[in-house]
Amino acid sequence: MFRLKNKLLPDVPVFGFIGPIPANFGGRTGACLHRISIFADLDQREIEILNVSPAHAVDIDDVNTGLHSDGRLSERVRLRNIWHELRHLPEDDLEDFARNGTEDPLTEDPCLPSDESFVSKRRSSNGGLLQTDWFRVDGSRAISDRHDIEIPGKRSGRAVSVYNRQGTPIGRWPSLPEFYKTWFRWIFADRNSILVSDTPAYPFVRELRSETVTVIQALHSTHSNSPRSKCAKLSKKNYDVLINMHSYDRIAILTEAQMNDLASLNIGTDNMVVLPNMVKKADAERPKDTPPTSGAILSRLTTSKRIDHAIRAINQAAECVPELTLDIYGGDIDAEDELNFLIHELGIEQNVKLRGYDPHAKQRFRTSSFTLLTSISEGQGMVLLEAMAAGCIPIAYDIDYGPADIITHGVNGFLVPNGDIEVLGETIAHVATLPKRDANRMRKAAIRRARDFSPSNLTARWGQVMRSALEDKRQDVSVGGKSRLKHIENSSAEHTFTLSVPGLKDLSPEHIFLSWKSRDPDATIFGREPCTAERAVKLSCTLTPDRLLLGDDTIIDFYIDIIINTHLHRKRIRTSPDEVPADNDPRVEYYTTNGGYLSARIPGSH
Repeated sequence: MFRLKNKLLPDVPVFGFIGPIPANFGGRTGACLHRISIFADLDQREIEILNVSPAHAVDIDDVNTGLHSDGRLSERVRLRNIWHELRHLPEDDLEDFARNGTEDPLTEDPCLPSDESFVSKRRSSNGGLLQTDWFRVDGSRAISDRHDIEIPGKRSGRAVSVYNRQGTPIGRWPSLPEFYKTWFRWIFADRNSILVSDTPAYPFVRELRSETVTVIQALHSTHSNSPRSKCAKLSKKNYDVLINMHSYDRIAILTEAQMNDLASLNIGTDNMVVLPNMVKKADAERPKDTPPTSGAILSRLTTSKRIDHAIRAINQAAECVPELTLDIYGGDIDAEDELNFLIHELGIEQNVKLRGYDPHAKQRFRTSSFTLLTSISEGQGMVLLEAMAAGCIPIAYDIDYGPADIITHGVNGFLVPNGDIEVLGETIAHVATLPKRDANRMRKAAIRRARDFSPSNLTARWGQVMRSALEDKRQDVSVGGKSRLKHIENSSAEHTFTLSVPGLKDLSPEHIFLSWKSRDPDATIFGREPCTAERAVKLSCTLTPDRLLLGDDTIIDFYIDIIINTHLHRKRIRTSPDEVPADNDPRVEYYTTNGGYLSARIPGSH
């Protein structure tokens, strides 16, 4: 690849971060590897993707080799795994890392017997995991993760320990997040660094944000099943990121539509940026004799992808165009048996084939006339871009998010009303019978649209965002005082809170919100509403009670969110029983906790 005169990214180390990498990965993992590879190749730099999955403690070298040989990871990029690394570090480097341990080494620390897997486990009588030891090639123990340090044989207290080659414990941490944070900071070594996280599964990542470390969190999927409603639960997968969006330097959103929805819900504000997936042009020209009746789908075979809709639509379209074919490539086969049964039940075995997982399946778009996207929701729908780059006509449900941001209906593809199988089938038949000139015109338009998401364009945009985040680093300030409820005026239609926040005096925050979240994180209830300043430290906020009525027998805790100098300060609201209204809305029972904070109980069957 040619050398660029000017670097596209800032002249600081850039790191990626991703979770476990299964053999049949796609979606978020594929987007991460693809983007980081493009960064490295276009900017001609070495980049590491950091990984903390114990699943790769032994095989990370094989994973790197496989990804490089398959062309799915640039030779300039390597995956770096904490467990693997600590098994192989030289003694001096290991001592340097371990001295950052936060706890004294254990005195009683039995070692498990090792075997050829280099990983040994100990379990309780009921099968609960109590200890995992990782070993080096020479047989010495490198790391131990124990769950029974207080009462041996029973899960009680945790210790993650590191050992030298003589078997001496030289570092200890009370939890995996603390262990992981030490490794990241050891790698960053007080250098100005940028971390791009593509996984929402590790909350500790936001705690790495500092004066020298810039953290950009990518959001790859929708935030809710009802993404425009203020009365909807949030995505369980993305919940921790969504309720802490101001704890990152930037949040990378794939589409303008989702960013606008998050802003209207007050979940995100100034630190959101639109950074779509990027797609390379097709590796080769389309064959001129591609059958107009051939279709391809690349997708996980899960119920959320609604592949059964595509199969039923093909069945309908085949009544008009019997020669239609659809090849479906994908793993995660939790729905495969049902799909095979449906194909057999409809009698379209000659039309529809489940081809299984193929790491090079996107090349099939070059020899397919059309592709279908029938998901319930998407972050953007990168598969649409890959198809369009190859001149494959996309037919997609008009879902949140992605298709409408990418496809101009009737010009470079087709949008179908969400869930309408009949219209989907009619559209497939229409595309399969388009005059060749019209089909070619549409294919060329699809290719042109895909170029808007070219690596050079979007890497330059990423570079601008990174530079802006580096320049936007501001000193965090202390917000003192105790936030306090003065009064709640409630009716069946709305509840108005009057609050006192003495710590705001002489400060100029960018935003102040009343926020609330379910005490049980699995309930995924969260909301925010801007506060109005009546005086320097007196605030008011009004919300409709239906925003709280999202679960039965649920406890909701209330906070003040203060964003100042781009940093989030979330403070519990203090109150006393006489400040909580006696004439409660029966659907929302406000009360003072034992600790003196404002909460609400949402009774069952409200």
